[in-house]
Amino acid sequence: MIIEIKDSDFKEKIIGQYGLILFYKKICPHCKALKKVLEKFLAAVPDVSVMQIDSEENPATMAEMDISRIPTLLVVKDGEVVDRKVGLLNVRDLITFYQDA
Repeated sequence: MIIEIKDSDFKEKIIGQYGLILFYKKICPHCKALKKVLEKFLAAVPDVSVMQIDSEENPATMAEMDISRIPTLLVVKDGEVVDRKVGLLNVRDLITFYQDA
């Protein structure tokens, strides 16, 4: 399950988390494709949290995390951002990206 987060709860939702955060726009076709990849990722790596945040509705977090392009994925380990990737990935590359971060 992909959890929706907002500016108001971003910091509290990532505390102690291990997972991915997707910054997306609702009308972005690449973002929609990446969400499908994330669902497959969750099936392969079920113990990981996957969160998403709408970039247009949450500009404060966009600015704070220095996100300028979407889709952008952040890898969070123990509540800290340890890596980021902009653009599409397939499931295999996403798993490798997460594990190598």
